[in-house]
Amino acid sequence: MRRVIQHAGSLLCALLTIGIVVAGLSILEAMRRAPIDCSASFSTKEICK
Repeated sequence: MRRVIQHAGSLLCALLTIGIVVAGLSILEAMRRAPIDCSASFSTKEICK
């Protein structure tokens, strides 16, 4: 029974790590796109903050 719990724990840990990495990459992508969209749609920088 202990082995099953350890296996489930490591699987959960791996899924969490993948989730964090994916979230981080999508945030980076959004941050990279934001300034371009921002400068295109607004002339002032104050609205972008």
